[in-house]
Amino acid sequence: GADSQSHLARFTLAHELGHHFLNHKRYMTREAIRAQDIDQSQLITIPKGEAERLEWQANTFASCLLMPTEEFQTAFGLLLQHLGIRNRGHGPLYLDSQKDNVIQFHAVCNSLSNYFNVSKTAIRLRMRVLGLLVEVCRQD
Repeated sequence: GADSQSHLARFTLAHELGHHFLNHKRYMTREAIRAQDIDQSQLITIPKGEAERLEWQANTFASCLLMPTEEFQTAFGLLLQHLGIRNRGHGPLYLDSQKDNVIQFHAVCNSLSNYFNVSKTAIRLRMRVLGLLVEVCRQD
């Protein structure tokens, strides 16, 4: 929808700003951003290839620009308090296939997505990178 379009446009702009500020233009041949550039694995593991590494850096820059660590952690903490989500020893937010956990996860994602005006995928990755979300591999 139009909403996710604006999220993607915002992330794309921040991503391109990342290339600019990280002085990537002299390395870049491909200008267009692809959806798979904002892929899960890329933000967690640094890729091997040169071009992929530049994309990873730009995505990371975009994430940090749009969701600064301190502000993100503060918003996340207040939100969990507000929603009454307690850390039961698995991690601040725990996602497995249990219905309650899934509902809580979506509530947190939706709120943070609206607050930071980025996609839920970007929120999920940021939470994982900052160690706020523990995901147990589920069979989807």
